[in-house]
Amino acid sequence: LLVHHQAMFEERKKMVAALDIKEGDIVVDVASGPGLWGELLVQKVGESGEIHCFDNDEELINYGIEKNNGIYKNNNYYYIAD
Repeated sequence: LLVHHQAMFEERKKMVAALDIKEGDIVVDVASGPGLWGELLVQKVGESGEIHCFDNDEELINYGIEKNNGIYKNNNYYYIAD
């Protein structure tokens, strides 16, 4: 499943580019899975914005933390949801 989602990177990139997200915005990513959207969203909000990623799968949340916390790690938050 992760390989499938990674293969869709260019499509996600186009979709995020079309969103009206600006530097400093706060974005919520519900059912964030492994954080593949978060890695693109955090680049749009910049250092002054925030990304809050929620998923009920602890393994996927941990993957997202490991993968994305190098990018503006002070504003990229992950939560395990019920």
